[in-house]
Amino acid sequence: MKYQRQEDKKRVEKLTKKYFDNYLFIEENDSFDYVEKAFKKEVEQRNEILKEYKSYQKQTNFILESINRGVAIISVDHIIFHNSSFIEYLSLNGQILYEPYHKVFRSYDLKALIAEAKKSKTPIIRTLEINKKVLQVRAVFLEDEKSEQILLIVRDLQEYHLMESVKRDFFSYASHELKTPITAIKGYAELIYHQMVDEVESRKLAEKINESASFMTLLVDDMLMLSRLEYLKDSKRTEINLNHILNEVLHQLENHIEEKHIHLELNIKSDITYLADRVDMFRLFKNLIENGVKYNKINGKLSISLQEENKQIIFTIKDSGIGIADEHIKRVFERFYRINQGREKNGTGLGLAIVKHIVLNYQGEIQLKTQLGEYTEFIVQLPKK
Repeated sequence: MKYQRQEDKKRVEKLTKKYFDNYLFIEENDSFDYVEKAFKKEVEQRNEILKEYKSYQKQTNFILESINRGVAIISVDHIIFHNSSFIEYLSLNGQILYEPYHKVFRSYDLKALIAEAKKSKTPIIRTLEINKKVLQVRAVFLEDEKSEQILLIVRDLQEYHLMESVKRDFFSYASHELKTPITAIKGYAELIYHQMVDEVESRKLAEKINESASFMTLLVDDMLMLSRLEYLKDSKRTEINLNHILNEVLHQLENHIEEKHIHLELNIKSDITYLADRVDMFRLFKNLIENGVKYNKINGKLSISLQEENKQIIFTIKDSGIGIADEHIKRVFERFYRINQGREKNGTGLGLAIVKHIVLNYQGEIQLKTQLGEYTEFIVQLPKK
């Protein structure tokens, strides 16, 4: 029995030496059952550590795949890690893991950046053009007791440059749009101030000043609305009745509809509720219906439908107006874009841009169907959660 216990001890010590950093401490008189329990306990502890490590590894990989950056690690001139964004940004093909980086990367500038980071052992940032893409590449030298590594962080600057360009254009257009009414107001005010016009003419100029001021108010309101939609994605949303909002918009535009003798065709399902910001839905309905009235014909027809189908809100508006030429269809949702030949009628040029941003903020879709001289139809689909 003693000989058997000694043999058991040797087997356990051999296993622990193979799988663990230290031996399990075993007394001479310990039974094999005790040794077996101790061994199982040690295995369970190691399995828990391994499970926790794998969980952290999974979380880390998820984070690295979710961030909008390309990430790679180079060790001993080989690529030992990369995320999918790194492959996309550098337009790499095939298997690159554990491959020498100097064979994978074609860009001389990128190779030179890595070599410089190794030599200087300090973080280096460069803006590089790789495969017709403008990329910001950060190379960070990492060092521990076992190895030296280079961490590469890649950012695609094309979207950033595009956004900067859009901002510049926006402020340029906004300044231009405001300059015209401000100049008019200043000119009219000077004529009245210097008494260069009679009383009747002064009233006419005062009316024009009021119109210009109203236009400026509309423009500023639309600019603020567009800014809110772009930068405050999560507005305060509550369960609202879309029928009430649509009826309010129709009541507000009633005089404009009657002035052009437009015949309304309504197909509205009752009591449709939706989780949304009331202001968003009001502007969505108002901008589209206002366009349908503004660009319609005298004695024309305006068809409006509000339905709920397959967990979707579907809002459709179709006018019998002047339509849109093919070359303008792709641009009608752009900021300040106006179509010549009769469509430029006292608008700010931001109405459809606002509509598009509202639809996108609710993960919806908007379709445009039109025929020049015949009709224009907008179809909005909003998912109902």
